[in-house]
Formats: sequence, C-alpha cells, structure tokens
Amino acid sequence: MGLLRRVLYLSIILVLATPVLSGAAFFGGPILIDPELNLPADPTIEQQIAAGKQQLDKLRLGDQTLDRNTALSEYFNSLAQTLLKAQDVKPPYPIVIHVSTEPEMNAYVMAGGQMVFYSRMVEEADTESQLVAILAHEMSHEIHNDFTYFWHAAKSGEDSYGKGGLLDRSREIEQRADLDATRTMYDAGWDPKGQLTMMKSLAKRWRMRRESHRVFYSTHPDDPERIAAIEALIATLPPKPGLLDDSPRFQEIKRSL
Repeated sequence: MGLLRRVLYLSIILVLATPVLSGAAFFGGPILIDPELNLPADPTIEQQIAAGKQQLDKLRLGDQTLDRNTALSEYFNSLAQTLLKAQDVKPPYPIVIHVSTEPEMNAYVMAGGQMVFYSRMVEEADTESQLVAILAHEMSHEIHNDFTYFWHAAKSGEDSYGKGGLLDRSREIEQRADLDATRTMYDAGWDPKGQLTMMKSLAKRWRMRRESHRVFYSTHPDDPERIAAIEALIATLPPKPGLLDDSPRFQEIKRSL
C-alpha cells in the first residue's frame, strides 16, 4: 500500500472512530478514500452515489448525533443551494450536507455528493460569510468530483511524491478549492473577505501544530501561500454593493448551539 493511500486509510479510520481536529488542513482533511469501498478504478456516477451512502451509513453507526439537529441541517443545505445557483459548473450528482454535533471541528466530502460538517464550525465562525467560506471550499471538491481522482490514483498505485505526484496534485486541488470558494462567495452575494478572516483565524489556532511540518509531505499548501493567493484574487474583483457578511439566521443558529 502506497504512503498516501496509507495516510488516507488512517484518515477515514480516525474520522469514523474518534473525534479529530483537522486544523492542519483547515477547511477539511484530505479527500477520504475508504479502502473498504467496493468500487472499480473508474466508478460510474451511480456507483459513486451508492458508495457515498455506504460511507455515510458507516459514519452513522459511530455518530448518533448525525442529522439529529434538523434546523442546523436545513440551514447548511439552504446555504449550499444558494452557492450552487451561483456556479456555472454543476456537480454530477445531488449534494447533501449532513451535520454532526459531535465535539469535533471538521468538514469533509465523501463519494457521490455526501458532505459532512460539524457544528463546531459554526461556533468557530463569527459571521455567516466565514462559515460559507468553509462550505464553498468543500463544495468545490464535489463539483470537480475530486473523490474519483484520488480513488483512481489510489487504485492505480500512483506515486505520492515529486512533481505531479499525489501530494503535489493534492496541494493544487486544495488551492483551486480555495479560489473557487472566493469566486463563488462573491457571485452568490457573500463578502469573500470573510474567507480571509476565517483562514487567518484557523491558521493562527493551528500554527503550533504546523511548525515542524514540511510542505513536501502535506496535502495542503502552506497557510501564508493560501492566504496570499486569496488576497490577490479578491483584489481583482470589481466592487459589488450589498455583499453579505452576516445574517440574523446565522447568529440565531450560533446562539442555539
């Protein structure tokens, strides 16, 4: 089993078994490849949807809070629908967000349009635009069907390191998801500066955890590189009156947790 596949295998085991803080990859951990899924190297959309439901069923066995807070689930899914309407590229399958109130700060995508968010992300955000930044980033992975890219790579035994290796490609994909989120927030009517605020906050929170890491081994670009790229993109966006930073509904949801 290749190194990245071992890392991804451990990631899915940790997510399914114990609360994990994924701050080192703030905005979700690596794309989770569950080696127990019975999928060919190039699965059809129908096979991906079935696999995502299988992953979700497994998660539900260890997390009794999943989808129990209907108001929170409806809120997340309504945000997702607003973001999707602003997207020129549509996902190949319906996107469904499942919310857990387990004491974990994480967000990640599964196969076939299934996404998992933890309520601590709401607690971490000060405004709705900060929360939407996380959601828009993860939705980029679904829209581009990144799960199948990594699934194919794992099944094919592709190299992890070097130029064009899986870790290098993962950093490119995460950078794309950051910038997709910036554009989508702006197009959907949220102030993308909320993304910068959230990323800087999470980068500060996890700085000590990252001091000894090497980008060579990382699934995500370094925090300063990510933040600088978003700042550069925001600087090119034309002024747009009425961009939303916060909403009464977000603050209501936040107070209810």
